[in-house]
Amino acid sequence: MFQTTKLMDILVNLTYLYFYTTKFKSLLYFLNFCAKSNSSTTCILTLTCDTTHAVNVGDSGFVVIRDGVIVYKSEIQQKGFNYPFQLGNGVKLDDPSVAQEIKATVRIGDVIVMATDGLFDNVHNHELEKLVHDSLVDLHKLETFSKMLAQKIAKYALQKSESKTLYTPFSESAPNFTNIVLVASVMTLQ
Repeated sequence: MFQTTKLMDILVNLTYLYFYTTKFKSLLYFLNFCAKSNSSTTCILTLTCDTTHAVNVGDSGFVVIRDGVIVYKSEIQQKGFNYPFQLGNGVKLDDPSVAQEIKATVRIGDVIVMATDGLFDNVHNHELEKLVHDSLVDLHKLETFSKMLAQKIAKYALQKSESKTLYTPFSESAPNFTNIVLVASVMTLQ
């Protein structure tokens, strides 16, 4: 556990790096510092006016869905099949310099889904588009829409990952692997 003053010093330095650089990589260096012996893929995204600014490492990522259709999907970074780039302090792990810097244009009404490979390995693009499209009828409840949609997508991906007979994007390439599902966030633009 960090001491409070040490954590505050780190946060002050992080804030300085964040505001005085044009890249999110400073955030990734901070996460990498905190990782100790663990590792992780990551996607950090912010929205400025009509543009998403993101950094992505590994097979986490995001999609932008407009009018029920994926108009942008971040590319995965991997060294080989099921071997994604990962942040951490281990010998075989990557550092933040490998991060992709991404800018994608968005519009009012777009839905941004951020997720790990647990979603993207188990749910085809057309299935994700349908899940989002079918949920848009609940958009009038905007304060709960994002949470409800994220839960719906995660539950669907989990069900697919547990099936031994369903065809998924991951099973197309490696039928003997199983997946873990985690959906990080869903945001709608208003």
